[in-house]
Amino acid sequence: MRCSYNPEQFHYIITGFISISYIIYFSTLALCKFNNFDPSCYQIGWISYSAWNFFTHGSFQFYTALLPKLPMLSFFMPINFLCFFLPPSPEILLILQNILIILTVIPLYMLVNHILKSRSMALVFSLTFFLHPIVHLASVSGFTPEIIALPLLMFAFYYFEKGNLNKSLIFALLSSICRISILIMVLVWGLYIFFSGKNKKFGKTVFFITFTWLFSSLTLFFFLGQHQSLGDLLHLEQYGNSLQDAIQKLSNTPSILFQNALRKENLNILLDVFLPFVFTPLLQPILLVPLTFSFTYIFFLHNNTAELCFILPFVYLSAIYGTKKVMAWSQHKQKLKYTLAVSLIIFSLISFYYLHLPWHDSIPLSKNTNWAYYKLTRHNELGHKFLKLIPQKASVIAQYPFDQHLTYRAKLDILNRETVKNDWEFIFLDISAPPNFLTPPDYRSIVERLLRNNLYQTVAQQEGWLLLKRVHPGQ
Repeated sequence: MRCSYNPEQFHYIITGFISISYIIYFSTLALCKFNNFDPSCYQIGWISYSAWNFFTHGSFQFYTALLPKLPMLSFFMPINFLCFFLPPSPEILLILQNILIILTVIPLYMLVNHILKSRSMALVFSLTFFLHPIVHLASVSGFTPEIIALPLLMFAFYYFEKGNLNKSLIFALLSSICRISILIMVLVWGLYIFFSGKNKKFGKTVFFITFTWLFSSLTLFFFLGQHQSLGDLLHLEQYGNSLQDAIQKLSNTPSILFQNALRKENLNILLDVFLPFVFTPLLQPILLVPLTFSFTYIFFLHNNTAELCFILPFVYLSAIYGTKKVMAWSQHKQKLKYTLAVSLIIFSLISFYYLHLPWHDSIPLSKNTNWAYYKLTRHNELGHKFLKLIPQKASVIAQYPFDQHLTYRAKLDILNRETVKNDWEFIFLDISAPPNFLTPPDYRSIVERLLRNNLYQTVAQQEGWLLLKRVHPGQ
């Protein structure tokens, strides 16, 4: 009996194999970084602790050292808490991150196949996603719960194109409660749908719901008295202490905007984001309008790389429609399709190998990959032995970023400039490496004060690692 060849089934097998391999490979690298106490995993520390403490003890606590800078608005988004609370250990979050990222390939494949009517082009676009440097950046960075917005946004686009508006609305709104910038992008997407005439009622509904949610959240944020200005919320510290200061400085010195836009890292962002798709997104620039806020935020305000992966769904949407427009121009559609497919793969490989962002740690498999970065050092291996000496139920003050390995306990804080109180059972430090938000003199002063006050005794000390335990009266 002869087996018939099924191209679609073959595509599923190839995509599934690559997806599983991707998850295993990048999860392993992310865990290596985590075990090397990489600072990019900082959210696993303070948000995991806050979420776990909230659900188990009914109290809403944050690290005292981080309170002045917390963008508290993010905590009105329940996905943040659920993602950090449900996994039984912090390490599982890093694996979950890569699973969520790769889930995006499912709606991406279906979207391309629906718009371009080509399974082979759907496979090619899926391969560009696996090769995209911004995706790699997200895969090895510390866990970001908002990453779930990637597949949600892609499903929203797919169901909108299919005409299933109820499902599209559900996925769009779910993605909106992941991150404030995603909420704004979906709001602008609703405006685009309304003015494009594709479905005015749906566009108006998306805009109305997202605008109401945005207005209500901001109102609640300031009503709760977090004592932060809108300037603080948008990380405008480099331009002044308030939104008014920032606007005044930017209006007086408009060249700042052009200087920022021409910075090497910002130009690399443009190359990293758009090069894999050749020129096709430029043929549908209107679909990039929802990214205005995010691009402004990245380029001119904060250059926050966490924003990058969330803009990809809109970039892919514009690239898909741009490809459709190119194919519509040619009479030799089959030949052009293969040319575009090969071009997409070639440019993805170029971007994948050469163009990774210059200010982050070395992204794996790029030209300048430093594999030693992912190898557990002898020093950090010793640090993990010290961690095992701390009882699970003990209250701990840990030097940043070691707190990410001490979550899921009733009381936890990170070392800061304030005097350490007496009611902490353990203090865990690496005196050979001061945390990045404390100057060496400040850090040295804190450690000397701890060793001098006789409130703590040394449990273990070796190669810079220092574990102190509270001395109780009568011991």
